[in-house]
Amino acid sequence: MTHGGGFDSSTRAGAVWNVVICGIICIAAPVFAVVNAGRGATYVGMAVAVTVLAVCLEVYFVRRLLAHRR
Repeated sequence: MTHGGGFDSSTRAGAVWNVVICGIICIAAPVFAVVNAGRGATYVGMAVAVTVLAVCLEVYFVRRLLAHRR
């Protein structure tokens, strides 16, 4: 991790990992909301908030990844 890897989005490898992780969260959070819908609105609200945050971060990290192509 000290030699250009890890989750630092200023490196290409880090940007790829961040895109992958945010993609997984973008899929898992709505599934969590559907599965826990019967438990109350709090669970659904948390899942919606996490999904919105993950989508925003996904866009940010994809832009960082595309910046490495130039």
